[in-house]
Amino acid sequence: MKVAFVIAAIVASMPVAAQTSNGTKYARCVGSSEMEKCRALVDSIATETPEAKRARAQKLESDRASAAKAVSDQPLTYKPSSQRVVSDPAIGMNAYEASNTMWGRPESINRTETRYGTREQWVYGGGRYLYLENGRVTAISSRY
Repeated sequence: MKVAFVIAAIVASMPVAAQTSNGTKYARCVGSSEMEKCRALVDSIATETPEAKRARAQKLESDRASAAKAVSDQPLTYKPSSQRVVSDPAIGMNAYEASNTMWGRPESINRTETRYGTREQWVYGGGRYLYLENGRVTAISSRY
């Protein structure tokens, strides 16, 4: 995916030569804000020799291979989901996010189910409580 993006970025900045259905060749510039520079490049491509075309194609392939290697050499980063967030719980967090804060998992959970939904009181040590409704933190209580 990253390689395709790098290649697309390289190709998008290049002039494009195309051919109509009746065989007429034309060039258009894509992604360039400097139209004169782009037109000059298109003209030079149109008049280049077969050897120069091969050399240009080899350079483009070399650039593509270098970009692909640079992307593949980058290490993949992985942040495990079990890693604790270094923050206190906040109103609006879901139950999973709340349990991954610095408060951690509660010592006990008091659950009440009604026809309006589920309410939970998460009990922590030291007079700290979280109140959840339908899996979302709606209140936080702590003694100071």
